[in-house]
Amino acid sequence: MTLILPGGDVTADIINGLEHGAWTSFTPTFTASAGSAGLGNATVTAAYQQVGKRVHCSVNITFGGTSTYGTAGVFYFALPILQSANMSGIPIGQAFLADASAGARRGGTVLTDGANQRVFIIQPDTGGFINTTGPWTWASTDSLRFMATYEAA
Repeated sequence: MTLILPGGDVTADIINGLEHGAWTSFTPTFTASAGSAGLGNATVTAAYQQVGKRVHCSVNITFGGTSTYGTAGVFYFALPILQSANMSGIPIGQAFLADASAGARRGGTVLTDGANQRVFIIQPDTGGFINTTGPWTWASTDSLRFMATYEAA
């Protein structure tokens, strides 16, 4: 069955993916709760898609030789679109972490830090925050990837 509304054929729009909108590239701001952190020459591929108030984002980071990780504390990543105030502390996605030198891998859960319009990652197995030394001491060629879906402000 095809539903025809003023302005077009909804079925055709769904098949063609037009109801989802375009993906837009962005560079997430990377900070730590203590000391200076920055992406430096990291390889970053990040994009988001907004459909109404729903935002999907995908972030892939492979840290480089000039990346900095702060001196202690939690890693934070800025969101591409401001989140709704009612999203604070809610799990909104999954993360994958890789230590290139040791061949270690970990999963993580992405949570919102609502008032500051950013996200942080915790390790489900330990409950610890991803930070300068957790789950390992971060270095060049280590990678962090996450996908998240949340409500825009």
